[in-house]
Amino acid sequence: MWHVPDLTLLLTIPNNDPQSPGLPPRVKDSAFSPDGQLIGNGDIYGIKLRRTIDGTLVLRIPNAEIVSISFSPDGTLIAGAVESERAVKIWRVADGTLFRVLPIASEFQFPRIAFTPAGDLIAAIYGSSNTSGAIQFWNVNDGRSVAIYPKPNHVRTIAFSPSPGTFAYTEYGGRVTVSFARFVR
Repeated sequence: MWHVPDLTLLLTIPNNDPQSPGLPPRVKDSAFSPDGQLIGNGDIYGIKLRRTIDGTLVLRIPNAEIVSISFSPDGTLIAGAVESERAVKIWRVADGTLFRVLPIASEFQFPRIAFTPAGDLIAAIYGSSNTSGAIQFWNVNDGRSVAIYPKPNHVRTIAFSPSPGTFAYTEYGGRVTVSFARFVR
């Protein structure tokens, strides 16, 4: 972790895990909790939550490889994209209990996930083997899929505007698209 704007190195946190054998696994994704007290990372063994002040491991959520993570805006939930299970899983940050499993009906390559700013929806962006992709949204509270937007290319990133329903995404090949959607919540 570095201090901005002078980029002074504050802390290096190795991905050591006393329950994981061998060398520390490569981190696939990292995210700060909204209050900045925790940093989460996804790796081949699941999710690890550490205190940002000293890097102490406070919670280990075992699972298959987690390639993308996202904290809910209120910091009570953390979601992980599980490519091998074709699912987005959501856990409670307080104790690591599984809250919800959101299945993907198609192939799920290069997945990235993000909560909307209000925290009531979660999005997964992904590709499939035929080079197409999709953006899918679910209601966090009941797990219902509220929209799927097929795309001609793999979808690589997504970002949400503070304006409700507005988001931008990039597709493989470099195109950036800004979109607006209204969802039946």
